[in-house]
Amino acid sequence: MLTTKQWLQSAMMIALLSIAAYIKVPIGLVPITFQFLIVLLIGLLFSAKQAILTVSLYILIGLLGVPVFSGGGGFEYIFRPSFGFVLGFLVCVTVTNTTYKKTKHPLLAVLLGYLSLYMMGLPYLFMILTKVMHITQPIEQFLYSYWIVFLLNDCLSIALSLLVFKRLDKFSY
Repeated sequence: MLTTKQWLQSAMMIALLSIAAYIKVPIGLVPITFQFLIVLLIGLLFSAKQAILTVSLYILIGLLGVPVFSGGGGFEYIFRPSFGFVLGFLVCVTVTNTTYKKTKHPLLAVLLGYLSLYMMGLPYLFMILTKVMHITQPIEQFLYSYWIVFLLNDCLSIALSLLVFKRLDKFSY
């Protein structure tokens, strides 16, 4: 069971995830946001149980209709191209947390978390584009549009998460 302090920390991170969803650059079907930064911090700072619970609650709140995702909320959001990345947040936070707890190397943890996010998000996005939206494009164009274009923001999120983690780690236990 989580303590009152942990519930409050989780609520704060859910609020930050929701705010980060609306700090976005709309560049197409999947906007650039700062949610990845918050997910990395959750994975680094929280226990595994708290991290998974926090991101799961965020996803549940969004699916129940609260507009916490970058494009709103509601169950129909599962058919949006970006929803694979929302699900990927859960995989990312788990991989980041597990890696950091086992290795104590935050850079390795966030890099593996990054890879896991895209391993979940890109196939889901491809499936929605091709099967639901009937949009086809060469794989090179797909990877450029939905991975390479996001690299600068992802690198910035990784760097900021490590800087913030270094400052906040002394306060967590």
